[in-house]
Amino acid sequence: MEEDVDLCPYWRQRMEKELPQAPADAEIIKLYFFGHWRKEDEVKVSVRNDSEPATVTPFLDARDPLRGFDLFKAASYEFLHGASWSSVPVAGFYAGTQAYLIRPSSARKLLKQIRGKPFQAHGMGGGHGHGWGE
Repeated sequence: MEEDVDLCPYWRQRMEKELPQAPADAEIIKLYFFGHWRKEDEVKVSVRNDSEPATVTPFLDARDPLRGFDLFKAASYEFLHGASWSSVPVAGFYAGTQAYLIRPSSARKLLKQIRGKPFQAHGMGGGHGHGWGE
């Protein structure tokens, strides 16, 4: 966690409630992000029977955060709906490095992957991560 992160009120209760909904294959969970997000990245869980629709969780499948056309489309949408230049994020999807939950096995893989290489946290060095949204 970065030193300047402020946790929201009731963060512990929220994590206890929502963390069980995290995808079983999640190696890394980013606890906060800023910038754009895509509706198609919503993680859904199936309910007990197939006749009911899947439930949307607070998690987002954070793949391909720098897909250019999606960034253009998201920023254009915001401008067309009255956003000013100063309010539209100049960042990729799911930007920021505030705090992460990382499985120990994934931490070992990540460290092995970045050992001796220049490193920027955006995208966690190619790991499969999930964002925890609002």
